[in-house]
Amino acid sequence: MTEPGQQRVLEISVPVPAASPEGFHTSTRLLDGGLLLTSWCEGRATARIGVLELATGRWRVLKGVRGMLRGAVRVDGDQVLLLSEYGLFEVDLDVLAVTRKLTAGIGRHNDDLRLDDDGLVAVGHRERATESLVSLDTLEVVRRRRRGPLGSPTLTPALARAGFVRLLSQDAGLLVGATSAYPVVPQEIVVLAADDHAERARVPAPWGAESVHVWRDGLIVAPPDLARARCLLAVPGLRDAAGAATPASSTPCGPGE
Repeated sequence: MTEPGQQRVLEISVPVPAASPEGFHTSTRLLDGGLLLTSWCEGRATARIGVLELATGRWRVLKGVRGMLRGAVRVDGDQVLLLSEYGLFEVDLDVLAVTRKLTAGIGRHNDDLRLDDDGLVAVGHRERATESLVSLDTLEVVRRRRRGPLGSPTLTPALARAGFVRLLSQDAGLLVGATSAYPVVPQEIVVLAADDHAERARVPAPWGAESVHVWRDGLIVAPPDLARARCLLAVPGLRDAAGAATPASSTPCGPGE
């Protein structure tokens, strides 16, 4: 195991063109099978979805989705649903193409996508009291239902003492938090063991942190603005796991590098 203060931090380059505009914030989602999905803008405001195979380090870029990524779920095999600011998109990962889309009846600027019962998927916003239920068969809205706002996880006093301001992940025996309430500012990512709260790592995140994702023996930190950061951060060796560490590039983060 890696001792605090001695952990490696690797950089995974993202294929964002040099002239891509900054200020477009993305969500990043990890699907089973080791696929990491994120987004950035090219040109004036043309969204691109990046699909990273974590086992190989191979990137593929999806066109045809309007708006930045806000959610993703795997439906069946190579079929996934992507939620953007402006709609719901069905994607075939095998050919990497949009096969169907729904842009009416679900509202805009949603940020929550979840598989539901009876062949439905729920689409909504974490702070709103209603959500849309969409049929996976027809990709049409079936009905709307009320729900309470999802909000954010409550921090315990022990996590607050460790420096947590946001709780980002509770997965695979690790508690992962950020030291700032604002995803876009420089901060630290703090990793604790879930059983005894022993510190496993404290990692600088100079470009901020929108989300973190546990994969194999380590952690991937995703900043909100990839046109600015130009890379993801990977922290290997945080827990026992089989397999190789996350592949990473030695290219420094940040514009102009």
